[in-house]
Amino acid sequence: MTVQLLAVLIYFLFYLKISRNSVFIFLLLLAFFLGSFSFVADNYRYYAPQSISNFQSQAKVLVKARLEIDPGDLSGSNYYLKVKELNKHNFRYGKIIVSKRCFDNYHSGDLLSLYLKLSLPQKQLNPGGFSYRNFLKQKQIYLQGWQPTNIKFLAASFDYRKLIIKLKSKFLDKVDLLFQDKNQALIKAVVFGERSALAKKEKSLLRGAGASHLLAISGLHIGILVFALQQFILKFFKQSKKTLFSLSLCLVIYILMIGASAAVIRAASLALLYLWSVELKRDTDFLNLLAVTLIINLIFDPAAIFKVSLQLSYLLVLGLYLLTPFLNKFLPALLAVSAAAQLAAFAITIYYFNQYNYIAFLTNIWLIPLFSFLLPFLFIIILISFLNITLASLGAIFAAKLLNITFALLTLMVKLQGKPLLFKTPPLFLVVIYYCLLFYLPLTFRHYQINFSLKTQQLKQITVLTAFIISLLIFSYQNNSQLLKVTYLAVGQGDGIYVEFPNGEKMIIDTGPPGKDNMGIAYTIIPYLDHFGIKNIDYLVISHFDADHVGGMPYLLKNKQINNIFIPPFKKPAKYHVWLNNYLSTHQQPKLYKLTAGQQLQVGQCQLSILNPLINKISSDRNANSIVILVNYKNNSFLFTGDLPASQEKRIIREYKLKKINILKAGHHGSNTSSCAELLKNLRPDLTVISVGRNNFGHPAPEVLSRLNKYNLKYLRTDQNGAITVLSNGSQLKIKTFLREEKKSKLIGQALPELLKAFVF
Repeated sequence: MTVQLLAVLIYFLFYLKISRNSVFIFLLLLAFFLGSFSFVADNYRYYAPQSISNFQSQAKVLVKARLEIDPGDLSGSNYYLKVKELNKHNFRYGKIIVSKRCFDNYHSGDLLSLYLKLSLPQKQLNPGGFSYRNFLKQKQIYLQGWQPTNIKFLAASFDYRKLIIKLKSKFLDKVDLLFQDKNQALIKAVVFGERSALAKKEKSLLRGAGASHLLAISGLHIGILVFALQQFILKFFKQSKKTLFSLSLCLVIYILMIGASAAVIRAASLALLYLWSVELKRDTDFLNLLAVTLIINLIFDPAAIFKVSLQLSYLLVLGLYLLTPFLNKFLPALLAVSAAAQLAAFAITIYYFNQYNYIAFLTNIWLIPLFSFLLPFLFIIILISFLNITLASLGAIFAAKLLNITFALLTLMVKLQGKPLLFKTPPLFLVVIYYCLLFYLPLTFRHYQINFSLKTQQLKQITVLTAFIISLLIFSYQNNSQLLKVTYLAVGQGDGIYVEFPNGEKMIIDTGPPGKDNMGIAYTIIPYLDHFGIKNIDYLVISHFDADHVGGMPYLLKNKQINNIFIPPFKKPAKYHVWLNNYLSTHQQPKLYKLTAGQQLQVGQCQLSILNPLINKISSDRNANSIVILVNYKNNSFLFTGDLPASQEKRIIREYKLKKINILKAGHHGSNTSSCAELLKNLRPDLTVISVGRNNFGHPAPEVLSRLNKYNLKYLRTDQNGAITVLSNGSQLKIKTFLREEKKSKLIGQALPELLKAFVF
């Protein structure tokens, strides 16, 4: 189907004599059709009876599948299984992502039989968070596979990936031979698309300096490669058609080696379409050619239209094409190119990532010329290494020095910038308005055959420019709702609560578990804060120093400005006490305070009463020392209990004569050691929130759920409902959960007309 569509498109472009306007209209309609078709087709595949997403089993499953290895990510940690059967039942749609550790002896295309434990990928649980499930779904990967056993080889089959992988592996081996570790990783990433080879430190450096585009093989890479190959092939073929055929073949092989991303397909097809248009003596129009590359992208990957990589790639090219000549009237050429790229990337970057590295403007001024020399030089060195390793090694020494200079300059850029600018996620309509004004602005300065009065043209220019500046200012606008906002974030098996007071001050209660590589908070609380453009936290409360409550504290302190930290007294320091003490010894902020029962805090109109721990009864049990906070805002009340055990719950009920409250945070993630009957009976909360994730402790305990049901108390769980937000104006409460049922998209997917089913693979 893909090949037929591509053939029709090429015939239409090169052999039918129609006007440019007709081509453009056709391309717009085709793009709209493919985008709409993609949405429906993806949902049909996912929800169809023959989709593996519908398969559920707690036990290990017998899987019959064909192994797929992505040539563009040989340094990655995953392979894919295109499923044929699950427990001897046939399936048509979906792949399983698995760790490649157990598949080293197998090749792409091999038919395998094995036993796997299967699970659905993680949903997005918090505002601003990442949906691993949707990310994989766009690649038709519907399940994760764990603990493979009894792997058996059944049959081999032809798979073009084998040849590409073999060829690419030889190139990567030469890189390992010529360069040292840090340089190896960067060269593999920027020359061969192996982004997984880079360590987190190097990725962070490139991102912080505004040079992440080096890791996405794009128009710059392809442009340099096309020029170099064209000059090289012309040495062998005098006929231009033979040169173009050879160039096209080399480019296709390279695209398959590095992974056919949207930017790569766009840049390669744009270059080839232009060269073939000249050869076939067809008039070329840049915008029409760009639109054709979009269609080609959608033919190969219809879901790409929903991906940030495609959107950013085309907005950048369009921005460079429309804005550079306009800006060049006021700036030197190199500055105009850099400014055009930054303006074109700004809104879409803020929309998806909330951050903007303004130093990128300066970085690109020196990096692009340096990279334009370095990239072909690296290509030449690697190619020479197949003929003369000694000569290639000499070139590698020089290249290594250039790379060291590059790393040093990138480090300098990061230091000059400091922290990137942070923005609240803008509404989509604002992003659309921004780009309409941005791309229309150069048109207002053009000279037309129809003479407008000077006043009229100047008025138009001032109006559009003013509207554009206003749209820029709106991106940085932050409003205060004047409400008390409490969000119980889904942080896995732990606690992480965000509180925004009516006066605008902000508090975080606990930071969740450390997670893999101590990065758990980077995927939960930090994206939430970034989503709302929150740079500073006035108060950080650590209820107690168990890892599932304090594990994210180091990362939070390094990435956000924290003004004050509240902790409970302790008998014996835990490892996070030691870390915090060392951190505070080298930093003036934040200030540290210890909270005990009886203290009162006033934040705006909210009164915070500390109910635990008792100053004269500090326990060696960290749970018993949990800070307990009762927040009262006019007629509404919230109780935060940490991991307080039942014995202490009974004490605070008796000592403080607590009665009816509105919102209770269930103690210890719904463990049976907390949320005792006396607490629930006296407080009668309108809502109990259980902060819990996947665990081996049986949380929430059936006994706790039974007690809640016994007293007819409503409860919500962060593992099932995602982030739970409660808004209070002091008298009324509004409760929102992040997760919604997927009924709408499911119905759309199941309603796919029979006529279209034949086209869905």
